[in-house]
Order: sequence, then structure tokens, then C-alpha cells
Amino acid sequence: MTRTTEDTAVGAPVPVYPDLQGKVAPHTVLVERTRRVMPEEREDVAFLREALTDDFIAIGPLGFMLTRDQWLGRYEGGLSYDSFALDEVAARFYGGAAVATCRQSQAGEFQGNDVTGEFRATIIFAEQEGRWLLAGLHLSPIAGAPLFLNR
Repeated sequence: MTRTTEDTAVGAPVPVYPDLQGKVAPHTVLVERTRRVMPEEREDVAFLREALTDDFIAIGPLGFMLTRDQWLGRYEGGLSYDSFALDEVAARFYGGAAVATCRQSQAGEFQGNDVTGEFRATIIFAEQEGRWLLAGLHLSPIAGAPLFLNR
């Protein structure tokens, strides 16, 4: 059974997030940490190094893939943010895995190129040795729904 941020019962097992230094926190903290303390906004490579699985993979908004080492090297390669925010965060739990979906808004540059945009993000967490680590990330640009969907 899938647990969500809306239906997890009080007293149910809860995740541990890496920056809480091993403390147990309710699932809502995972959602809040995803939203407010995502390492990207701090450009914190040391935290990212501890927070990513060894086989972490990121899929960028144009379909390119980055390994863990490539993801960690982005800041040295010229990435900087003027602003970075995650909103509309929701998390679902599947045993030792969790999936968070959200809206990512950012303003910044990479090697002199503008990387400002709004994206839908899917963030995959895996529980390893009692800690929730980031295992994957997929970004898609927000372009709006096609007209035929009648939203």
C-alpha cells in the first residue's frame, strides 16, 4: 500500500532525512525539507555529496542525463542561482522508496547562459542505512496542457 502525505496515520513509521543528522521525523518533514532545504538553493556541494545515492541520476529539462559526479560538478562548472524555490510538493512512500513531485522555479545561469525557468520535478528518494537519500531527479519544462484536455 502506498502512503501519502495526506493519509499517513499518526504513529506510522516515518522517514529519516539526511540533514536531520539521523533523527526520526514525520513524513511532513520530508515534504518540507524537499521544499525549503533542497540543497540546490544553497549551492551546497558538501551536503549534496552526502545526500545523493552513489548511482544517482538526473534527467534535465531537455532530456540530458547527469551522473552523480556530473551533478556535483555543476557549480564548479559555472552554475549559480539567483533564486530557487520548490512549491506544490507532495510525497508518496513505497516501503524503502519515496517519490516527491513539485513545481520548481529558478533564476540563474550556467556558463553565462540563462537557466531561468519553471519545471515539474519528480524527485526519487531511497532509504539506505536508515537515511533517505536522493536517488534520482527528472525535470520537465512547464508548457501548459494541450487544448484537447479541456482543463
